[in-house]
Amino acid sequence: PDDDSGNKRVCICFSDTGDGNKGKAVIATVDSANAVTFGDVVTFSGGTIYATSCAADKTGNILVGYIRNQDTASKIAIFAVLNAELNPISNELNNDTGNIVSVQAIVYDDDKFACVIDNRAKLFEFSDGVLGLVTAYNYNANSPDCLSAAAIEKSKILIAFANRSNSSYGTTTILEISGNRIAGSFLNNSKDAIALESGEGGNTIKLGFGGYCACEGITAGQTIDSEGITAYSPLDGWLEIK
Repeated sequence: PDDDSGNKRVCICFSDTGDGNKGKAVIATVDSANAVTFGDVVTFSGGTIYATSCAADKTGNILVGYIRNQDTASKIAIFAVLNAELNPISNELNNDTGNIVSVQAIVYDDDKFACVIDNRAKLFEFSDGVLGLVTAYNYNANSPDCLSAAAIEKSKILIAFANRSNSSYGTTTILEISGNRIAGSFLNNSKDAIALESGEGGNTIKLGFGGYCACEGITAGQTIDSEGITAYSPLDGWLEIK
């Protein structure tokens, strides 16, 4: 948020190559003449970090994500919330390990936190000093290169990446958030659904979906089974028989 004088402010987080690649953050202030001043630099990770990202909500809470070594064989993605003075006000949340490459912190709907870690998007909740995971969604089969992500509407996140599943072509996708869920879309695509059996009002029937689905290890003609449906649909039960 703006400071008391109405000046614009932005949080910058970075890996300090002059100090052992420690994770650090600083607030930059921009006045009406576009002059930029910087506050004190604060260290949020005393060890080497390999990538970092931050995003601030409308109240001044700042979600910071970063990647550091877990051990000699793997890395870990960690998230925490700082206040506008860059003091930590939450627990450290870490539930992603492995050969992690990219991390993006996101604020959507003005004051709600999300992130993208390689090929996974996650929704967080932050209340009474506790940062917790709500849900996660794999938007791509492989971990991408050159990841970037941003909220483009209150309920949508745009992701751009080099798609290893398709010759590393530059690729974009939009994820939609509905309540505590995140997925490729929550639109009513019933016009694209194909009834595979007959039914009456209130019945649950098997459906086919006239669209595209990214799945690993699927061959042509293979049935994709999921609870309550056959083939693929964004949500179970979204085709209602009248």
